[in-house]
Amino acid sequence: MGQHLSLRGIPRRVSPRPVSRFNRYHRAPVAPQRAIYSPAHRFTRSASGWLWPVSGRVVTSFIPEQGKKGINIACKNGEKVIAASNGVVAYAGNGLAGYGNLIIIKHSNEYLTAYGNNAKIMVSEGQHVHAGQMIAVAGVIDHKYTGVHFEIRKAGIPVNPLNYLQKG
Repeated sequence: MGQHLSLRGIPRRVSPRPVSRFNRYHRAPVAPQRAIYSPAHRFTRSASGWLWPVSGRVVTSFIPEQGKKGINIACKNGEKVIAASNGVVAYAGNGLAGYGNLIIIKHSNEYLTAYGNNAKIMVSEGQHVHAGQMIAVAGVIDHKYTGVHFEIRKAGIPVNPLNYLQKG
């Protein structure tokens, strides 16, 4: 209200008739539809944080200046690796050097998580996953211990996972 728009070749006065007169769908009731899964829409980070991918202890810290773009979490042999949050599997394979069997999950247009050094991958590319869903079996890291290498990337840049994971 109170704003005027003038365009060359268009009459100065335009009737403010309601759009609904021209919209054939204004009378049709909206039928309930099945929810469409959209990782960007479904992605939420609660105040308590994301889920830990495995139950264990952090044995390697996030130090990007030293090339440590994530954390290593030691766990029991055969431990299930779970998705930290809802998303879509963007990559599942062993084609990236240094990561072993790797899973990358896209949670939104901004966030990705990476789960490396798995013994067995349980998901495939394009698959929708939910927070807490098993995605892999933990493997051996650096020939020393069973665990998972875990990274979070925000807009492609590694961030400290401990700032995002649930406390406790």
